[in-house]
Amino acid sequence: MYRKFLCFLLASFLLFGGEASAAGLKSAVKKGYISAERRLSVVEASAVPAVAYTEEERTMMEYVIQQEVRGASIEHKRIIAYVILNRVKSNAFPDTIAEVLTQENQFCSIQNYYQKNYLPDADTKQAVAEALSGSTPDLSQNAMFFYAPKWAVGSSASWFENRLSFCFEMEGHRFFTL
Repeated sequence: MYRKFLCFLLASFLLFGGEASAAGLKSAVKKGYISAERRLSVVEASAVPAVAYTEEERTMMEYVIQQEVRGASIEHKRIIAYVILNRVKSNAFPDTIAEVLTQENQFCSIQNYYQKNYLPDADTKQAVAEALSGSTPDLSQNAMFFYAPKWAVGSSASWFENRLSFCFEMEGHRFFTL
């Protein structure tokens, strides 16, 4: 079965110009072609991005991240990019970057993509490119949520702290997973 999946992955790679589909990987896991644990090692071992994306989705990520953490380190920006990608790879969230970023009550910074108040700087563009290409280690610890205690109202902070599993804190953000 593993060999069958590798053929599927290679075909996807050739058909989609080098971009394997996250939905295709999820489908292969569901169909039993590959285990969930093995999927991660296949993605890490290949030069294929872990998530298929369009140029528009890349730009959306840049604008969202710029508004979320402008002025932060490139490492912090990269972790926010991986939070978005972790959601795309999770069965608990939509399957595309655009759907994750526009999901109701999730990334209010999506408004920056439409209004263009904060233009992405070079670090933000680099962080997004590196996360999308998989060329840097994912240091997000599989986080899928984050918030800034400085800006959160009591009930929002309480939701994160009481319903999710804490991962780590960095530059004023607390990161969580399911």
